[in-house]
Amino acid sequence: MCKASVLAEEFRDGEVGDDLGIYTGEHGLGTFYEHGTKQGVCATCLQTGASLAFEEIPPVLQQKLGIGRMEPVTFIETEGSELNVVHDLVRFDNHVDLHPVPVAVFANVGVTAVVTMVPEMELDVSDVTDGPVHAVLVGIDPRDMADTIGAERIAA
Repeated sequence: MCKASVLAEEFRDGEVGDDLGIYTGEHGLGTFYEHGTKQGVCATCLQTGASLAFEEIPPVLQQKLGIGRMEPVTFIETEGSELNVVHDLVRFDNHVDLHPVPVAVFANVGVTAVVTMVPEMELDVSDVTDGPVHAVLVGIDPRDMADTIGAERIAA
């Protein structure tokens, strides 16, 4: 279960066709919500291996990451603990040389995510990525987090 759903008042599982916004709450986690749903009330939960289409990626992130305005991505839930909460990530399917990026980097900047596939069973991180997955701890300033992947954080 994605971490942000644990912190929301309610959550629901994502379904194919969902058109989602990406936001951060007080916890700083990148969280998927249905458009029109009050942030922090009902998060949409995804599991490792879910496929999404990111749309309306801002030009500054396109340039810094070497990606387009619309990109297919795969969701990766990362392991953590109560003491070391780690951001969930997305892998850019068309850019195998790009390390997975924290979902929070795409929050609050107008990026939308359309769910295109939900796996029938929970997958392991090793099932969806060949390379290393760098954990990014919650509590790190989002600007610093974005800097770790070479992207500027743009103001919300």
